[in-house]
Amino acid sequence: MNFADTPQTLREAGLRPTLGRTTVLNLMAQAGGVPQCCEDLYRSAMQAGHALNVSSIAHALADLERAGFIERFTSKEERRLYYRLPARATADPSLPVVLEHHGHRTPLDDPLVALRLARWLADQGEVLGELDLLVVRIERGPLAAPDGTGH
Repeated sequence: MNFADTPQTLREAGLRPTLGRTTVLNLMAQAGGVPQCCEDLYRSAMQAGHALNVSSIAHALADLERAGFIERFTSKEERRLYYRLPARATADPSLPVVLEHHGHRTPLDDPLVALRLARWLADQGEVLGELDLLVVRIERGPLAAPDGTGH
């Protein structure tokens, strides 16, 4: 995601680009992949001159997590929630995504779809390089019956 286009990216994901969401997303990007807790983000926002309270930041984190922009995990040592950008998001998630249907390839310029696909691939253990092209093929076949027989 190009974080200069954060408001547009949030709109495309169906979220209003509020001060809390844009600030939190930009602070997460500036952290360079280092996990942040709500209090860390609050301190960073205050240092940057953004008048946000902890509650606003917590709500923004929840919204961004639901939309797939960030991921949450718990520190076992501290028993505290931390958030980070998905692994691919820290390394320019604007990877070229191409939809293929009946042999025709169409570029897909939706950064949210690219981010979610990259996140899914990372969960599967796939690592995408800088020059990799991700092709999503649309195939239609017989629908499987509920019993799995395909009849």
